[in-house]
Amino acid sequence: MRNGSSPILRERHISAVSTPSKKPRSSTGNDPLVVSSTIASFQVKRILIDSCSEVEVLSWQAFKQFGLKDSTLRQASSIYGFSNHPIEVRGFMVLPLVLGDDEHTVMKMVEFSVVNNTTASNIIFGWPLMKMVKMVVATFCLKVKFPTST
Repeated sequence: MRNGSSPILRERHISAVSTPSKKPRSSTGNDPLVVSSTIASFQVKRILIDSCSEVEVLSWQAFKQFGLKDSTLRQASSIYGFSNHPIEVRGFMVLPLVLGDDEHTVMKMVEFSVVNNTTASNIIFGWPLMKMVKMVVATFCLKVKFPTST
């Protein structure tokens, strides 16, 4: 710091992802935050952002649509669902994840727990991923923001 000025900060672009919806939003701001992203070179829709989830979850249906083999999964223990009941995990694996738009992106290798459980989402992003990419969630605006290097 010189002469009381603030330190120079490295500039980074902040990328935003919003969820356009044909349905009107509720006035309470309690709508689920659902986004799309590129995972393992596949464009994936219906990804739920859940800040209470302690793991990133990949549905068995999405796993099969990726064309991945069961033998690629590593053994994992059960996780507990919304109602605090154990959910069988078929295994876990690490996949590349790309967040952002075409111009401003961030790529991370993410560990997903693959579950054979009926869900409306293909994937659930939990707080570990949110922390990894420094994601900020604005639930009332239905937007997520995170820094990118581009």
